[in-house]
Amino acid sequence: MLRAGLVLLLASSAVGQAQFEVLGRRHLPDVPGYAIAIADFDADSDADILLRSGEILRNDGHARFTSIGSLPHEAELVAVADFDGDTDLDIVVATPQLAFFEQTGSLTFQDTTSSRFASMPGGFIDGILVGDVDGDFDPDLVVEGRALDPVVMFNDGNGSFSLLAAPTIDTTSLKTRTSSLADVDGDGRPDLIRFANPAAPGDRAVWLNDGSGRFSLHWQFPPSITQALPVDFDGDLDVDLIAANVATPHTSLWRNDGGATFTEDLGAFPDPGTPTSNRMVVLDANGDSRIDLFVAPNVMYRARAGGFTDPFVLSGVETTTNLPSRSADFDQDGLPDLLLHSSALHLNVTSDVSDIAFDDVSTRSTALYGAVAAGDVDHDGDMDVLRSDGSLLI
Repeated sequence: MLRAGLVLLLASSAVGQAQFEVLGRRHLPDVPGYAIAIADFDADSDADILLRSGEILRNDGHARFTSIGSLPHEAELVAVADFDGDTDLDIVVATPQLAFFEQTGSLTFQDTTSSRFASMPGGFIDGILVGDVDGDFDPDLVVEGRALDPVVMFNDGNGSFSLLAAPTIDTTSLKTRTSSLADVDGDGRPDLIRFANPAAPGDRAVWLNDGSGRFSLHWQFPPSITQALPVDFDGDLDVDLIAANVATPHTSLWRNDGGATFTEDLGAFPDPGTPTSNRMVVLDANGDSRIDLFVAPNVMYRARAGGFTDPFVLSGVETTTNLPSRSADFDQDGLPDLLLHSSALHLNVTSDVSDIAFDDVSTRSTALYGAVAAGDVDHDGDMDVLRSDGSLLI
């Protein structure tokens, strides 16, 4: 009878040594690159991953991923949406000019760039945003970059794009840091929240969309703010901003009055000197229907009434501040997980609203496990082991 924790294996081979490969607990394949997009590429209701290398990782619904192929380009900057209206997701990549990859079947992508863009914006593209800028119910592109004013590329509904003739906004910066689209004034049109480095007037600001794809300067951040995430923190159906000041350091909450006028809530964070970075992720980490905040490399702010608690370090979680982290419910358990820049996958194992915890399941070592059964599972003439955690050694 086999007992959990101890099994004596007598294995012989040509080299006289038993070798095992861990199966079942490795959630991410050994492929290069960090995650740059999370989307349900195969329409099976779970979150798949696109890596910077162009590799697409398919989720089996339990946060275990397999590589299904790669785009012919690296994909540092991408936009993902159903651009051509055929109900599956396509990918636009900056290479540094734009390339269009149409999904023509289940996770099969074809380069159809030549038929998609009547003209290209000049300059080096280092930012792509997706939103229905003109209100015609299809996804348009806002493109920006080095020495390149943001420009709108209008979608005709079939995935073909044309440039807006007039400038989108009247400002120029050397390099965009990060921008986002969000309806900050509640008129149903996505507005532009823009950060650039180095910053010129209007380059760290909120720009309102007039509905035609033109944006006007509305409100400017203090010059020390280097990043802001749009999120409805207080549940009043307008977009607030969580901002980072890495020089101080200081994380701040700016509340929206509903008309795109923002006021800093000085009591939202416990200490102006608390950790911050330009790499932040908002998520409801403990399932209490309130917005929590992850700050690279490994700090979590838990939501409280009116703001956030003191920050605490997430044990076993660490990333760098200069590359993005992302969140999605990869294992479909109702709690958001973290995918760090290194493609380290941390599943959310929080069991109590007061105790947020994540488990690194990217790979598992072969040590410190008790075996529960042994046998020739794959019929190759040598012994395999089923461990106590459910993983299989071949």
